[in-house]
Amino acid sequence: MIDSCFMNSKNAVISKVFYCAVCVLGMLHKSMKKHDKIQSIPNQCLFHAVYIGITIILETKTQKMRHLSILVLALVAISFTSCFQDNCTSEYTYTLYEPIYMSPEDMRSAISLEDPRELENVGKLYFYSNYFFVNEIGKGIHIFDNTDSSNPIPFGFLNVPGNYDMAIKNNMMYVDNSLDLITIDISNINNPVVVDIDEEVYQMAIYEQGIVLYYKESEQTIEVDCQEVSPGDIIFLEDGGFARNIDFNLPVLANDAASAGEAGQTGIGGSFARFTINQNHLYTVDLSSLNTWSLEQCENPQFLTEQSLDWGVETIFAIDDRIFVGSDSGVFIFDNSNPSSPVFESEFIHARACDPVFVEGDIAYVTLRNGNQCAGFINQLDIIDVSDLRNPQLIDSHEMMNPHGLSVKDKIVFLCEGTDGLKIIDATNPNQVSELKHISDFHAYDIIRLANNIIMIIGDDGFYQYRFDQNYKLELLSHIPTI
Repeated sequence: MIDSCFMNSKNAVISKVFYCAVCVLGMLHKSMKKHDKIQSIPNQCLFHAVYIGITIILETKTQKMRHLSILVLALVAISFTSCFQDNCTSEYTYTLYEPIYMSPEDMRSAISLEDPRELENVGKLYFYSNYFFVNEIGKGIHIFDNTDSSNPIPFGFLNVPGNYDMAIKNNMMYVDNSLDLITIDISNINNPVVVDIDEEVYQMAIYEQGIVLYYKESEQTIEVDCQEVSPGDIIFLEDGGFARNIDFNLPVLANDAASAGEAGQTGIGGSFARFTINQNHLYTVDLSSLNTWSLEQCENPQFLTEQSLDWGVETIFAIDDRIFVGSDSGVFIFDNSNPSSPVFESEFIHARACDPVFVEGDIAYVTLRNGNQCAGFINQLDIIDVSDLRNPQLIDSHEMMNPHGLSVKDKIVFLCEGTDGLKIIDATNPNQVSELKHISDFHAYDIIRLANNIIMIIGDDGFYQYRFDQNYKLELLSHIPTI
């Protein structure tokens, strides 16, 4: 019995206090000798500590001695806490993101047309003159001959290290390499030629190893201090990479011909585009600014203006004499009556979420979705009246699953729902939209609608091409899978 070790005298209280301390610390010492790190404290030790502590406090007769008892017990408790904090480690399985570097000089010299590659980690989608172009994130552009939409033929891979975006006008392709704006003459698609490089127009950190082109993903189990890292935290590594133990999407730094620029001369991009061409000007966005380039000399773009915006810019859409820039907090609206110098008019603010925007007439359609990259908690389609550029008004919001890219024609919305596939929505009545069609057996990230009732979709599963009839019945024409 524990009580048998206590003396029956006026010093019994003090004896009990120090017995408690010796008992607990002795068991801690025994546990530490047995294990390299304290994984658990024996139940016997914990029982003794609680039992003795309560007995001491209840039996203490004087206020002074009771305070002493509580003080000693508090010091013992602190020693428990200290042991846990100093020795606690946990193992987590993380997705590791290893940076892949290249020097700016090597990036520029590496641009070349190579043999076709398989789709792997796809990004933006673009259509021009019977060809479609698929970005391989951070690596370059897949080129397909789409003369026969039921049998697209891989043509080649345009190696552009660091590439994420593209736009084409009059056989001049404008691409980024994360650092520069590069102009490539594709009038002879068999022999693309770099005709101009505007160097370091994008603000990218240049490390000793070079520019980060992309991050290579792999799963690893690592041991971390559980007092310093919680589930979901990002762990930054010495080589410039990072790891996270939950799903994490990297930002990836038609679409009718009429909305893309001059029909017949300019290609069509998806709603996640960060490059767009309108009124003989190229407009590009980065994370915090809108840049304007004159294309009077297509082979030699002339930089005109840079306009600073709030952080979190994601997409750009130009139509007629207006520009709409989507960000994770709202839509920036510009009057583009003077295409050389867009004028900011207003911002439509929405809840924090990822935000591509598509505009038809005086109506803007904005998808908001949640996710780790987006940091939001809503999934919806916002329909906005933008007839007054200075005073955009929300017409209505409609709940969706996880909306991504979209395209609109005659108030029919083709909407990508991520892992939930594609929805076709009738928004003739913007307050009460109706679902016309839903196919959910593939991943849909972004979409381009062509004038001949053909839609092109890109997603984690690869490239899909469908034809639809007047009742929006879909016929699969072709599918190019990712590996």
